[in-house]
Amino acid sequence: MRATSSILTGMAKYDPQYRALFDTVLPILTDSAVLHAKFRHPTCRHLANCVHAVIKLGCLDAPRVLAALAPSIEARIDEFKAVELANIAWSYAKLNDAVVRTRVLEAVASAARTRLTSHNDFNAQGLSMMVWSYATAALPMVSLFDAFAPVIIERIGELAARNLANVAWAYGKVGLVNLPLFRAIASASKSLVLQFSTQNLANTLWAFMKVNFRDIELFESFAPVVIPRLRDMNNLELTSSVWSYAMIDIYVPALFEAAEAEAVARKGRLGSQQIANLLYSFAMVDRRPENVLPLIETIPAAFEREKCDGLLSQMHQWRLMVSDESFNEHMASIPGVRELFARCALAFQPVPPLNAALVADVRRILELTPFSTMFQAPTKCERTGFTTSMAHYTSDAFKVAVEILGPAQFITKTDQLKPSIRLKHRILAKHGWTLSLVTHADWHGLETDRDKVLFLSNRLETTLRAENMLM
Repeated sequence: MRATSSILTGMAKYDPQYRALFDTVLPILTDSAVLHAKFRHPTCRHLANCVHAVIKLGCLDAPRVLAALAPSIEARIDEFKAVELANIAWSYAKLNDAVVRTRVLEAVASAARTRLTSHNDFNAQGLSMMVWSYATAALPMVSLFDAFAPVIIERIGELAARNLANVAWAYGKVGLVNLPLFRAIASASKSLVLQFSTQNLANTLWAFMKVNFRDIELFESFAPVVIPRLRDMNNLELTSSVWSYAMIDIYVPALFEAAEAEAVARKGRLGSQQIANLLYSFAMVDRRPENVLPLIETIPAAFEREKCDGLLSQMHQWRLMVSDESFNEHMASIPGVRELFARCALAFQPVPPLNAALVADVRRILELTPFSTMFQAPTKCERTGFTTSMAHYTSDAFKVAVEILGPAQFITKTDQLKPSIRLKHRILAKHGWTLSLVTHADWHGLETDRDKVLFLSNRLETTLRAENMLM
């Protein structure tokens, strides 16, 4: 095994463009590795190096090799060094065989926990490889991630830009909000931002967005680096970066202007998901739809087979921000556009508000006010497809909606509405609705039903008088 492992490791160090030269000898080496696993007792170093090399080389026979070596790895799991455990985790995370992958990664996790408490000899790259591997393999072992977090924080100054991005992405991917860890990553990333690749930039921004860690300084420090490199990003990186800024509600005008230009420049090369995510991002930060009109020419073809209601819903909301005059002048004549947006409207499914208890209590109090007969709850706006918590509707010229907003409608631990909710409100306003907002903070600050009745009555009366609906 030593010779086989050494040769494979040497081959794996070559630039990928030269690896085709090894195609004839690789099957011989992989057969040798499988035979050694059956009849010999390979050392831990050679086992780890072998599985790492066959994956890095992209061997077609890699699944057979990893499956054959798995029993030997499991039997000697406590003998591996930290760097070898990291290589094994990285390799098996890429294995499609879920049974073997899970079995080996569970064994590695157990050994890693032991090493963290006894030796703690993982280097910076090994730490990032470990958490990246478990996130990639969709094995969100919370206890393992929790065990690694303080070690990573302690060693944060040793992590290179790529390591920082991989750690952020891993915790974001499994949805673990470890605030001290993300604070440490943010602090370290700001000084290394020029060393980030386009993938590192996109992954880091996405991770902070995914866990709702709204570090304005981080996003603003990344923006001057991201803007000139948008053209170097692939479609996924471009879309992910723009989406992250929009969803976390950090608006950098120059970045969105550059992203619009880049999206238009890639006309015909963007997929349906990328188009939908980009247009929805632009809508959330209130960019003018006319800025990306040239992109619309390619939309019917890109969405011809798209069946995802979520993406079609995003397209519908972007369309609602386009005036009918602008649509008829610039888009209606493009073949397939009318039909596409009609399909988007049918597919539109508003996200449920997840504040049923709050809504029920506000409606209960409404019955005690002088306005109980004026408001219907809930009310759907047929033109947009959105549903409002309560509404007073007499004609297209007289429409008042009460929006009851629970914690889920706000960015985590802030008093800022989520961009998607603000977009909903802009769309409703654009289509003739006057909105009166009742937030969970307002409501829970009221101690008695009498306080709530007075608050709601005053809020509704003020809104109705402003619209000349009360004498």
